[in-house]
Amino acid sequence: MRCNTTVSKSFHLRIIFLLVSVGISAFCFAQQTLSGRVTDSTSNQGLANISVFVKGTTRGTVTNANGEFRIAASEGEILVISAVSYLPYEFIVGRETALGTITLRSSNASLNEVVVIGYGQRQRKDVTGAVSQIGSKEIEKSTAISPELALQGRASGVFVSSQGGDPQSRATVRIRGVNTFGNAEPLYVIDGVPIYEGGSGVTGGATGDIRSPINIFSMINPQDIESVSVLKDASAAAIYGVRASNGVIIVTTKKGKSGKPKVELSSTVGIQNIPKTYDVLNTQDYYVFAKEMYLANPDANTSFEQKFGPRYDAANPLYAGNNPSYDWQKELLNKDALMQDHSVRVTGGSESTTYFVSFGYSNQESPLKSNELKRYSVAANIESKISRILSTGITMRLIQEDAKVNTQSDLATMASTIPFQPIYDNADRTGFAPASAGTFVPNTAYDPTKLDAGAPFNFAPGDPRRLWGDQTRFNVFAFQRYNDNNYDLKRALGSAYVQIEPLPGLRLRGTLGADWYMNLRKSWSDLLEGWRFSQTPGNPYSNQNGEAKGNYGERRGTTQNINKELTLNYSKIFFKEHSVDVVLNASYQYARWDVSDLSGRVNFTDPQLRSITNQPPYTNGFASILQEDALVGYMGRLSYKYSDKYYLDVTFRRDGSSRLAPGHKWDNFPSFAAAWRISSEKFFPKIEVLNDLKLRGGWGRLGNVNSAGFYKYISGVSLTSDYPLGSGNGNGVGSQVQATRLPDFANTALTWEKLKTFNIGLDAQLFNNHVSFTAEYYDKTTFDIIQSVALPPNTGIQNNADLNVATVKNTGVEFQLGYNGKIGPVDFNVSGNLTTVKNRVKSLNGGTPINGEGDRVEEGYSMFYLWGYKVGGIFQNQAEIDAWRRVYADASINQSRTNPTAGYQYKPGDMYFQDVYGNPRAPKERYSKLPDSLINSNDRSYLGKTIPGFFYGFNFGASYKGFDIGIFFQGVGDVQKYNSVRAGLEGLGGLANQSVTALERWTPANPSSSMPRAVYNNASNPGRFSDRFVEDAGYMRLRNLQLGYSIPSTLLTKSGFIQNFRIFVTGVNLFTITNWTGLDPETDFNTPTTRQFLVGINATF
Repeated sequence: MRCNTTVSKSFHLRIIFLLVSVGISAFCFAQQTLSGRVTDSTSNQGLANISVFVKGTTRGTVTNANGEFRIAASEGEILVISAVSYLPYEFIVGRETALGTITLRSSNASLNEVVVIGYGQRQRKDVTGAVSQIGSKEIEKSTAISPELALQGRASGVFVSSQGGDPQSRATVRIRGVNTFGNAEPLYVIDGVPIYEGGSGVTGGATGDIRSPINIFSMINPQDIESVSVLKDASAAAIYGVRASNGVIIVTTKKGKSGKPKVELSSTVGIQNIPKTYDVLNTQDYYVFAKEMYLANPDANTSFEQKFGPRYDAANPLYAGNNPSYDWQKELLNKDALMQDHSVRVTGGSESTTYFVSFGYSNQESPLKSNELKRYSVAANIESKISRILSTGITMRLIQEDAKVNTQSDLATMASTIPFQPIYDNADRTGFAPASAGTFVPNTAYDPTKLDAGAPFNFAPGDPRRLWGDQTRFNVFAFQRYNDNNYDLKRALGSAYVQIEPLPGLRLRGTLGADWYMNLRKSWSDLLEGWRFSQTPGNPYSNQNGEAKGNYGERRGTTQNINKELTLNYSKIFFKEHSVDVVLNASYQYARWDVSDLSGRVNFTDPQLRSITNQPPYTNGFASILQEDALVGYMGRLSYKYSDKYYLDVTFRRDGSSRLAPGHKWDNFPSFAAAWRISSEKFFPKIEVLNDLKLRGGWGRLGNVNSAGFYKYISGVSLTSDYPLGSGNGNGVGSQVQATRLPDFANTALTWEKLKTFNIGLDAQLFNNHVSFTAEYYDKTTFDIIQSVALPPNTGIQNNADLNVATVKNTGVEFQLGYNGKIGPVDFNVSGNLTTVKNRVKSLNGGTPINGEGDRVEEGYSMFYLWGYKVGGIFQNQAEIDAWRRVYADASINQSRTNPTAGYQYKPGDMYFQDVYGNPRAPKERYSKLPDSLINSNDRSYLGKTIPGFFYGFNFGASYKGFDIGIFFQGVGDVQKYNSVRAGLEGLGGLANQSVTALERWTPANPSSSMPRAVYNNASNPGRFSDRFVEDAGYMRLRNLQLGYSIPSTLLTKSGFIQNFRIFVTGVNLFTITNWTGLDPETDFNTPTTRQFLVGINATF
């Protein structure tokens, strides 16, 4: 029995072992390892931390940073893929193990929107810093040829001011206020390449002229852009360190998508016009005004006719008072200026390789004649995953622009042109009416054998003569015929990368970016024809041998920008709830701006025959390196997230620049940001009213390398000095010897400007995710601002020194509110944003204000405020004058309180100004706050601020059965401007034409209380910089109205190749609500903002 029992136990154990083994084998055989990738349906980007599990079991995993996953499951089981704010996705497991790409649709698109943050991207719900972003749909609605204008009114915290209808003009972009009175331009990064522009931030002087008026961002085709992200605070922008204090704008272009080739076509055609011009006096009203003005202050023993010549003498045959009124403004307008933009894009690829190729053509005419811009662009983006661990990609853009910048004047100048001067003259060989006349006689002193030969001909005695009197205006339209100013611009911008991923989540990427930009200006002036149309003609035969027909020049500016980067990124999810992302980066940027210029006299007017030979002294030229920069940076960023609830980002960057002195080349830029998703806490109530709530905040430190001048730690050398040796015979000067001197202060301690910023924000989703809301407070302080300071004479240094001495503070709040809803078959959305800005200067060198009346910078005030006199009123009679003079005197017009007969003697109709302050009474006091009855320069005071106190934008969109509408309003407020055009057109003191408002001037029959009398060369100086011409420049504008219709897919499928087809019409700047009296509150002084009407199509094949 014992033996049988033993055998029985052994047998049972073997049977059990066999059954278990078979069961395990069967299970293992039935189970398989599945792999796939989860992406967002809108962005096609991989989604990290997405839950993937087998339904009814405990088997599960989460996706990695690229959205990839691997999981064991058996045929017939149900796989569930789910995440917060996404609709769950389920399917039955089959025999296929490679599942490919699985797309999730968002239940809350705003939270899961992918946001580019610099060296990476995140879903909106995971962002801790202050980032605004607009996508391709918003960009496509902008009709501007330059992409940054698409941000206007659409991105909170970002102030964008258009420069009007000129296609070459640069927009002004400021992020959360103005940080400095130096270079305040943000950093632009295009596909990972930080953009470098020679002369950035400079618009005037020699540097601004060489930089040219062309906006380099017009060379990026907006149709190629996928998104534009704006990094507004230090926690977001610290990864760019010393370049980021003014904010960072990241432009990400479109990439290829796997699948069959897809062709997208976008085409728009339209026109633009300037809605209104200045209303000015006609010829008859002008003559009445001119005579009244002169007789109010005539020269002794000189009549009106004698003073201004035969054109003003009714008894002379040349009298022009009966001439028609010529509208010079209307003639300058390019009515129905053409706008067109056409783009074709091709995208496709496999799971391993994708491609994107685009071709674009744009042509935009200015609303003013003789100005247009044509752009030709080609772009390509190819990405390939060569193996499991190796991937690579390349992006390249080639752009050619042809710009004609030959508009020789503006509407304000045309408005002030005397109305009787004609534009055209059929009797003249050119068809234009000359402004000047004269004859030439041989120059007997001309000697062609000398280097300084002189002119072969000179004007005859008494010539040249102005044909229309002292106020003769040059003939702009003849100038545009006989002068040329064209730009030939070429650009190659691209980057390439190689990336290896030796371990899941560990990626090492090497990137090489390059930007080459050439700007060639070709200018021509016809000397022999052109001089007759100038009111101040020079001798066309000077500096030539008598054979030259004109002057031709070529100026070439070339910018090369090389950017090298090595980036290590590690992403890992621990224990399903702990997510860590680490980025380490080393970068090197080298940029150089070269210029060459050559000009000289040429003997041919035919453009094909123009050439410049080495013919001194008739040829001039130079070549130089204007700027050269090198920047080295090291950056690290640690990002931690726990259970979509707690977030922490810590960034540290160290930068070194070639601009600064040894010992000051390097600096550190730390930042951190944290966020708390309160709605993920267990205690947070699960209610429909409030679906998601996140609190976030950050602090950081940034720099502004562009504010530092080049090599200011060494002095230049001047060779223009000399010193006397004396003569020994009592002459203290005697012979002089050339010397050298050091005119600059070599500031070896100079460093870049720095900024520290703090912000705290709240993001919320409400009412079943129909409403999104963001509120944020920011506080930015820029310190060590570089100020140009005059040194004491005893230093012996002539030029101003750059010192780190000033401080500026910007504070404000941002609000964003959006609503998405549906009423029956109508889908609609409403959104808006509002930003406030409080700008204050905290400190300056010695507390001394800088700049002039139109852009004063002073402690305690907003930068660039308006500073001048305040109008007191207009004297209506002599009694008012006598009463005022018993108390006050205007020292600026030489009046004296103690001597009533001194200085200018007021008359009824004269304007007077307020006594606001007094002369200084205490040491170091610039003025006394106590008035002293004396009006002088110390009475100038704050008149208004030029930095808007707030700006905003709001949208409305709706769609119904293929029809769609979009309405976009944008505006600014709490801002003033000095209306310099009005100041000229209401000057009432010279022969320039005046506004029709001059008809309201003070006269005995019209005792105006707002406009003084007309007085020739008015010594009371009513046109001084004062609040008389300061106006509210706030406005609200209907920026864009678009109506579209998409052909139903049921009809398109019959074609067999058209996927979608949409036609639309757009109106731009349809109306503006403003108190500004000029042409446009945004851009009044050059080419005003235009009203546009366009029609376009979007199609996919």
